[in-house]
Amino acid sequence: MRWFKGLFLRCLDDIVSPSYGRFFCLSIFVLFCLIFIAHIWISDDAKMSFRSVINFIDGYGIVWNYGERIQVFTHPLWFFVLSVAHLFSGGFIWPGMLSFSSIFLSLFFCLCTLWIYMKGVRGLQLPIVLIFLLALFSSQAFLDYTTSGLENALSYFLISACCYLLFFRGPSLLFFFLCAGLFLNRVDYTFLLLPMSLYVWREAGYRLSVIFLPVFTCILWLLFSTWYFGFPFPNTSIAKLNINAPLWNFIQQGFRYYKLTLLRDPITLFIIFSVILFSFYDIFRYRCLTKIASVGLGLLFYGLYIVWIGGDFMRGRFFSIPFLYALCGFSFLLKSRDFQIDFKNINFLHDFLGVKGLVFFAMSLVFIFSSVSIFINKTLDNAMIMVDGIANERYWYKDHSIGLRDLVSFSGNVPTLVEVSCCPGGQGVSSTGNTYIVDPIALSSPYLSRVAGRWDRIGHMPHLPPTDFTAWVIGAAHHLPDPSVDRYFSDIREVVRGDLFSLSRIKKIISINFVDYKLPTFSAVEQRFSRFYPSLQKQIPLLSMGEVNQGSWRNAKVRWFSEKIVQSISINFTRHKLAKVSLPVDGFRGYSWSLYDGTKKVYKDSFVGDKFFSFHTFSLPRIVWADRLELTIDGKSYLYRRMGRPILE
Repeated sequence: MRWFKGLFLRCLDDIVSPSYGRFFCLSIFVLFCLIFIAHIWISDDAKMSFRSVINFIDGYGIVWNYGERIQVFTHPLWFFVLSVAHLFSGGFIWPGMLSFSSIFLSLFFCLCTLWIYMKGVRGLQLPIVLIFLLALFSSQAFLDYTTSGLENALSYFLISACCYLLFFRGPSLLFFFLCAGLFLNRVDYTFLLLPMSLYVWREAGYRLSVIFLPVFTCILWLLFSTWYFGFPFPNTSIAKLNINAPLWNFIQQGFRYYKLTLLRDPITLFIIFSVILFSFYDIFRYRCLTKIASVGLGLLFYGLYIVWIGGDFMRGRFFSIPFLYALCGFSFLLKSRDFQIDFKNINFLHDFLGVKGLVFFAMSLVFIFSSVSIFINKTLDNAMIMVDGIANERYWYKDHSIGLRDLVSFSGNVPTLVEVSCCPGGQGVSSTGNTYIVDPIALSSPYLSRVAGRWDRIGHMPHLPPTDFTAWVIGAAHHLPDPSVDRYFSDIREVVRGDLFSLSRIKKIISINFVDYKLPTFSAVEQRFSRFYPSLQKQIPLLSMGEVNQGSWRNAKVRWFSEKIVQSISINFTRHKLAKVSLPVDGFRGYSWSLYDGTKKVYKDSFVGDKFFSFHTFSLPRIVWADRLELTIDGKSYLYRRMGRPILE
């Protein structure tokens, strides 16, 4: 009892004393681990990387479809770190489960991030540290992407280490290598890092010796990417930005991304904007570029970049790194300036316009916004997972993304079957090498990403393939009908499939990257993706089933996107015997559908439920011949955008 009493008193002393001790830090780490476990999930985009990792480890190169080199990820550094980790752990700890390698690797980098942060704020008063930790643990953007299988955890570690070196160490080669690592982890972090890097380089006296090797490393990767893949930047970035739509569409969507984050996760944006405002205050106060000002300018540039690209379809993803950057920058600044507040004798009238008053006022708002964020996340109806095309991806995938056995290697199979999938990650980890996956949003297609996409849900813009494309990619058709398209796609095929050291291939790389190909606008009579509005009040042909995989129509998977409410849809396909119809029209309470053989209606059915459903299968009482399916959906639905997939057998 005496030993227990002494331990309790020492722990209590650690908590209440100004210089908190190991017990406090250990408690924070344990709390974070519990929160991390509660937020485990794997996104569909991460599974795209998983397929490439497995193929790379098994010796097939960095490929998505067999024999086709392509960069389907935006995080080269995370890709190689994950590959090495799984190579040395997956074979004997959790064979075939790359998701576990990703989760434990994310936990490791997040704990390293927390250790750096606690080291950076050590010495600040305990109430200030508690306020900052409350903000950190109440940011939904930060917590949602501690895992997910994406690069965020590694970026957390790199950005916190950069901040620590900025405020507590002088200019060093290590700092610039960390910045280079962030660049390789995601190229668009350049906007975030540029002001801070220029500030540190100025402090180093503009010496080339401290930046030469890190910059050379980045250039070397871009050169390797151009030589190996044929293009310097990820295919996913090209697919998402190569859209035939005015810039104003992206800007509006970007503001919607901010609006939704402000409503669902206010503490994240409050911390970011507070540091931006404080950085301008610091510039005005000292009449020069300071450390916190370089952080604030980076946040401003990156924030404008988010608006320019239209945000993202994953709620909070693009704000997770800026949030941690802002929090580390501001808290490390207070520690570096030995900031202290006399909470017993604070004079609001005297200190309100001073730095102490501003910080105290900001901390009070941080506490309020953190409490609001926790309340929103606790009480919000998460069934409404999509607003303006922006989804709560963690809620969608958390229940069925872990425990899946990852992709089995290609085993040298040559693709002979084409599958169309708008969620290529999940499809990729369940398909083998004899299946060529066509991704209509072009994330994994080096061909379709070069075709201007049509405006739709952000991050899911459809790129219409030319006629006979699915047969052409697996060699069933030797040429495409349009000569100019055939020439362009054939050049791309040589780049992504040809001999790496071929002189002809090198010439094609230079030509494709620096010569403007004048491609005709692809327009198909049967549009694979269309936008439907209530005012249309007409049937729109969506897809010819026989064209998907040249006759294997029963295996074809057709998906459509819609804005606002779908009134009616007509799907035409070659006349076949039908025994079963599966209509997963996600998000609607009821619909009716009919099968036609020419002008004759051969079958009609409907479904009405008390709650939203995602999949419903109808077994026909008799086999019928049909060549058209018509689908009518209740126009009073409250959902703005949904995705469905009709399957006919």
